[in-house]
Amino acid sequence: MAIMICLWTQPALAQNKQYFDGEKTFYGGVVVGLNASQVDGDALGGFHKPGLNAGLTVYWHFTPSVALQLELLYSQKGSKGVRNDNDPYGGSYFERYGIRLNYAELPLLFHYVLSQKYQLGIGASYNALISGSDTYEGVVAGTYDPAKYPFNKYFVDGIISLNVQLYQGLMGNVRYQYGLSPVRDYAHTVPGFSSGNQINKLIAVRLIYLF
Repeated sequence: MAIMICLWTQPALAQNKQYFDGEKTFYGGVVVGLNASQVDGDALGGFHKPGLNAGLTVYWHFTPSVALQLELLYSQKGSKGVRNDNDPYGGSYFERYGIRLNYAELPLLFHYVLSQKYQLGIGASYNALISGSDTYEGVVAGTYDPAKYPFNKYFVDGIISLNVQLYQGLMGNVRYQYGLSPVRDYAHTVPGFSSGNQINKLIAVRLIYLF
């Protein structure tokens, strides 16, 4: 009976093998998930702008408890919201405003291995703008000229991150990012939808598969 129990439990233990147990120094992987974004300084609030967060990652465990993570991502950010306004001729109406931003992103994080299942990370991300636009719906509808209201081509985010091993090489990840530099300076913001430099922030929920 004892032999049968041992034979039955050994495959289960192999299937639930823990990553980050010190056996490997380097891990590569793929990342896919969603951003929920907003922009501070656009006169709107709430993480209402969804976007894709996907790319590649590499981990380097240079000590058993500390790892360096580098990612190369495509990341969609921005904001959107609805507010009520009043026209003296047409009366009350709703206006919708949105910022759409697409970035190539290069995050670099240090992870502390809390256990073989949990990692806590902190770092920064360098963002290079691929495209950006403002859209508006109200009395009229349209897209603002990006040459007149340009976004900064580069900016940096600070990051706090938590990884949880879900199954073998499959990791769940939740992270919070806040801009350390603006996505757009106040002088270039759209009138009526600005209260200062515009700063990106987001919550990302992602899956990471390591091999």
